[in-house]
Amino acid sequence: MRIHVFNMIIRVKGHVFIYVFLILTMLSWLSLTALGLAHSFLNFYDEIINVGNGVVITSQGFSPLTVLISKNDVEKRLSDISNISIEYHLITPVIVNNKIFLIRDANISDECVLIGDDVAREIGLDRDKGFIVLSSVFRDEIFYMKICGFIKGFWLEASHRNVAKIRGVSEDYYSLAIIRGSDDVLKKIVERLGVEKSYELPNIVIAVLPRIGNISQVITYGSLSEAYTINLGLYRDYLLYFIYAVSISTLAGASILGLYISRSLNDVLKIFRYIGVSKREITLLLILIGFIIIFSAVYVGMLISSYTKIFTINILGVILTPKNETHDLFIMTVILSIFYLGGVVTSVLREIE
Repeated sequence: MRIHVFNMIIRVKGHVFIYVFLILTMLSWLSLTALGLAHSFLNFYDEIINVGNGVVITSQGFSPLTVLISKNDVEKRLSDISNISIEYHLITPVIVNNKIFLIRDANISDECVLIGDDVAREIGLDRDKGFIVLSSVFRDEIFYMKICGFIKGFWLEASHRNVAKIRGVSEDYYSLAIIRGSDDVLKKIVERLGVEKSYELPNIVIAVLPRIGNISQVITYGSLSEAYTINLGLYRDYLLYFIYAVSISTLAGASILGLYISRSLNDVLKIFRYIGVSKREITLLLILIGFIIIFSAVYVGMLISSYTKIFTINILGVILTPKNETHDLFIMTVILSIFYLGGVVTSVLREIE
């Protein structure tokens, strides 16, 4: 391929490629943002609670904010299993300055509450203020609590006793329990709880249903977020397939750009043909430039999606921002390449003699 042809086409028609780059960047950004927000939504509870390598025991419901399990019941079921550690968590919504946030239990004094930095910013809290007023969503009661510090995040933390009061339950109840131990021990726990179908360790979530006689019923899930989103009718794979389909439909517009590019360069390309540049060389040249534009557009779109907060989702005070996975970038690059370069090749074959 003749290098002077490349230099000439960039120098004469550079503005056309800049226009295409900007449009492809916008399409990449919007598609990656949609996918990133879907990932953040599907991993919402996993962000709040770090399950790590453990088995989660909870109950069936729309959210850990509504389900409850008894600590006494969990320990009875696992009383003869050793070499395990159990973490209990209670999470509930709370009203602060007429806005709803999440509060979770922590190992702190009953007099204290820890405020998330993002919560403080959202409600305009004076950091020198010593007390805060919390209202329960489940009870007609107000709590005056001492601010003992600030933490990172969109939630508050208080002692289990106080979170249980805000939730309106006794101190024996929690939203979920995380059991940690070796794989052999975890397998024994899973079987003890009545799981019969195939499963993968760790990170299995077991929703224990009320007993029918002496029969213990359970439902298993692959992650904490899946356990609750399914109850809303939102299956992880189906939601991602839908978002991918919408993204592909959006990126299909790149084929129009591919058709546009060769038509915009038609006068220059005809000159190249006249001086002896083959149609094959022209096609390969436009494909090379197309790959450079596509890779650049997807990369810039990823940066815009990752470092700007133009599109977010607010769930109970927790601000979800787009979080893309590595394969998202690969998929966007492949799809853009197919549509855009397909349009380029089609247009060259049709327009250039």
